[in-house]
Amino acid sequence: MASNAKLAESPTAWTQVYDADAAALPVTARLGGVLGALWTSRELAWRLFQRNLAANYRQSLLGWLWIFLTPLATAGVWVFLNASGTLPLSPLGIVGYAAFVFTGLMLWQAFMDGLMGPMNTLLANRAALTKLQFPREVFITLSLSEAGFDFLARWVVAAIFLVAAGLANPWGLLGLALVWGPLLLLLGTGIGLWLAPFGLLYKDVSRSIALVSPLWMLLTPVIYALPAGTTGSLMTWINPPAAIIEVARTNTILSPPALDSQAGIPSRSAVAAGVNTPPAQSLAAQDLESATDGLAMPAHAGPVWQAVLWCLIGVGLFVLGALWLDVSGPIIIERLAN
Repeated sequence: MASNAKLAESPTAWTQVYDADAAALPVTARLGGVLGALWTSRELAWRLFQRNLAANYRQSLLGWLWIFLTPLATAGVWVFLNASGTLPLSPLGIVGYAAFVFTGLMLWQAFMDGLMGPMNTLLANRAALTKLQFPREVFITLSLSEAGFDFLARWVVAAIFLVAAGLANPWGLLGLALVWGPLLLLLGTGIGLWLAPFGLLYKDVSRSIALVSPLWMLLTPVIYALPAGTTGSLMTWINPPAAIIEVARTNTILSPPALDSQAGIPSRSAVAAGVNTPPAQSLAAQDLESATDGLAMPAHAGPVWQAVLWCLIGVGLFVLGALWLDVSGPIIIERLAN
């Protein structure tokens, strides 16, 4: 009841968007109203976020650790398979590959949290949708807040691990938290907004995503570096999160010259290309790689442009998806109420 009372509270500005003539507004005016509602609903979204955060980890011994356990356990499985030689995916060694795969899983989880967030949030508040009058945009803000919180929590763990292992690029870590991560989350949310109305009506949508997501992850450079050549290029063009994950991780994880020479870890360009560099490199070759790696752009120049393109597409999908939710909302609510 307390949560319903909070939902009923609304600033007077909201009534300017949700009036009887809203359906007759031009597309640009309606879009402006939707974007404005995203901002004005921030206080209600914050209250719901605090409520959900407390409720999700109530009566749990591990509490917030559940945020990290899934990617850590998944990363542990792949690190074991790689280290044992059962499924050799990288020559980075245990520490290097653990950093590599956890960073990839953190980014992949951010994308999937964004994808599933709108649908899960609307399903969790299905009763409120049909009984209370309030802006539906609050659920977009809420799902972004929850997914963003989980991403930043995982980022802190990844940053501590990378710094302790000596594999962190400080600027890359900052870019991961402030640029690539949020844009990847926005891309996932943009796709999720288009699927959310259908997911409210048909359970097949969420079940299909659960069925497809493991295979989708294996077709994304999460546990391995982006393949070189046509395969890698095709992957970055047709797989939305692939280029962003690859570029973000390439700019975040470094292999310092000292680490290369001591442990035989290949250079960044060799890792990104999937090349197995032998440990016993000549000193001249190591010096040349160290010099070029320190001055060159990220290993894959192509995926940078694909990543930027997918980020722009993600912003467009998010804006139009918010408008789509506003347009389809009354129809969905009517179907749910009957």
